[in-house]
Amino acid sequence: GVEPGSESKAKCQFLLGQPGAGKTTAMRYLALVYATGSEDPLEIGPAVPVLVPLAEYAADRERNRVRPILEFLPDWLEEVGIGGGRAVRSHLDDVLLLLDGLDEVREPAARKAVLSEAAALAASGKAKRVVVSGRDFLVDEITPQVEKDLELKWMRAPREEEERSFLMTFSRLRGREEAAGARLARRIREDRDLSALAHTPLMLAFMAVLDEIEGGLPDRRIEIYYRLGEIVIDQWTRRRTLARPGIRRTSPGDVRRVLGPLAWWVVGLGGRAVSEDELLPELTRLEARYSDPDDAAARASSLFDVLKRDTALLVPSPSARRWQFIHSSFAEYFAALNADRDAECWKSLLDDPFRAEWREVVLFAAGYLGVVAGKTERLVELADAIASRSTRHGRYHARHPSLVIALLQEDPGLPARQQRTLIERLAKWLFTNAFPAQAARQIQHEAVRFLLGAAASGKKPAIASELEEWFLPTPTRVMWGRVAASGYWKDVPATVLSGHFADRIRRRPAERSQEVQRARDYLAGPLLPKLPEILRTYDIDPGPALDAMGRAADWRIRFTRMALLLEETDRAERRQLLATAPEEPFTALLRALYAGGME
Repeated sequence: GVEPGSESKAKCQFLLGQPGAGKTTAMRYLALVYATGSEDPLEIGPAVPVLVPLAEYAADRERNRVRPILEFLPDWLEEVGIGGGRAVRSHLDDVLLLLDGLDEVREPAARKAVLSEAAALAASGKAKRVVVSGRDFLVDEITPQVEKDLELKWMRAPREEEERSFLMTFSRLRGREEAAGARLARRIREDRDLSALAHTPLMLAFMAVLDEIEGGLPDRRIEIYYRLGEIVIDQWTRRRTLARPGIRRTSPGDVRRVLGPLAWWVVGLGGRAVSEDELLPELTRLEARYSDPDDAAARASSLFDVLKRDTALLVPSPSARRWQFIHSSFAEYFAALNADRDAECWKSLLDDPFRAEWREVVLFAAGYLGVVAGKTERLVELADAIASRSTRHGRYHARHPSLVIALLQEDPGLPARQQRTLIERLAKWLFTNAFPAQAARQIQHEAVRFLLGAAASGKKPAIASELEEWFLPTPTRVMWGRVAASGYWKDVPATVLSGHFADRIRRRPAERSQEVQRARDYLAGPLLPKLPEILRTYDIDPGPALDAMGRAADWRIRFTRMALLLEETDRAERRQLLATAPEEPFTALLRALYAGGME
């Protein structure tokens, strides 16, 4: 499912989500329904969908760094066998252009160029609509120049009934009874740790497969990947031996020796699809480190055949001339195992753990070191590198707190000192540091989920101690203007906002109070309205924080406090605040919301 973003009317949408959240599935769904004319979820009328894996464009950019998508598109359509593909540029006004996988474009400048071109195509009317998908921390790639032309959408976690339906269907497709999926869904919902893992369709699928094979489930993400990885390696070993009785038996060590470096190489390319002309020389190079040089090429060819046939870890691109891991998470998992074994790779991870393509590798490495391998000293080294490299001049990016939040959620068994250091760093980001507006909203969403979810974990004492430092006895250290995270809304046209909220009120006037809460949440950002609940969750009196909000210079913060204390706030005080608020897009809307009997 998709959550609403900015609610703008921009013709370019940026679909954001975690790994495995279903972004590619959503893009394929859009391609299917517009190709068949069965639905119109984007409300754009009939359109010709063109789904482009950006991994293919990334491969093209390796050869031609200046070629824009619009020049690449006709050649690629011809390459994948679509007749008349070269005419697409003259019919773009009928095209729904779907650009899938921004995270598979390696260079930040190239990712920004993709977003810029997509927004320009949509804004100019050359394309009927453009949708780009990518991982959620890529809000960092949104520049002020394209922000106004993008409508942001976030993939949401599946609801309970959706989890149940997914698992039942998954069981049926694997030849099992649907009841097996229903039973698994019930077990997941009854177990807090399993329920926390089941936040993406990919993890649900992995949990279903592992439960089918082993009859049980571990309660950590890294353990699920580890068990699946071992199963894949075991099947590879047995199948290759049975299929080629005359060739030296392939041991699990042989498999790991090749998979890790290969995955690291692919991740280093941004996870993009690689041609056989690239892949076979790399496999040969890896084999030549341990095999006779004369045999390396033959063994590499055999390994490639096994990877794509026996294990299906490598799958072909639409053109069938390039190959990539069946899911980027598999590549990142095996790359993480390789980082632990290769000194040069480990140094690269420590030198720049916030590099965008290393994010999941860092998390898998931490989980493997702490949970599977029990290498606490090396886990501490990684955590210390993250902490020491988490400061910078100027504004921060979403990837900085996002990695720290994800590492704390991964729960790899960090020692108390490293855990406290990361929690302190996160608090400073949330309460004092500046972020671009969309990055601020993204990390606050992540932080709210983490802080409310972590209260039932062993991290509660450390988080409570840190929050007490900020909010007791008086929260004088908090920079309230940055906590509000509301700068983005200054630039949203008042007509868009008025239409969004006023239409709902006209349809459901009895729900005016809910619309005021929606307006408050849009205005304040994700964190500020949830702050009293977060403080109460950690047994901290929210009174001092609410008093400080009432004294804040920013009227938005004072308004948020009034909305939180609707029953206790003096009506005249609310009227006075809105009467003196500056003329900004939201102000007139708020006045209208309060004017019709809300009080």
